[in-house]
Amino acid sequence: EEVIPTLPGLNIRLLTLESNFKIPVWRDILLSLNVASADKCSINDILDSPRLHSGDSVMLVFGGVADSLQECPRESVFVTQY
Repeated sequence: EEVIPTLPGLNIRLLTLESNFKIPVWRDILLSLNVASADKCSINDILDSPRLHSGDSVMLVFGGVADSLQECPRESVFVTQY
């Protein structure tokens, strides 16, 4: 069975917290998976740099552990912490 991508031509870079890159082995795994830091500099670098091809984009997933533990079908739940 052939899988057809829903958004052909896009190079989507998943973003994660900068602190994830401070763990030595985990950093190498993230880099090998083409994951980038979710800071302003990194996002600008991905979107503004001269590209060899078009379609570079970023994916920022909001939330974290607290949000994922509050998962409800067909609902959007965002946990705010002060």
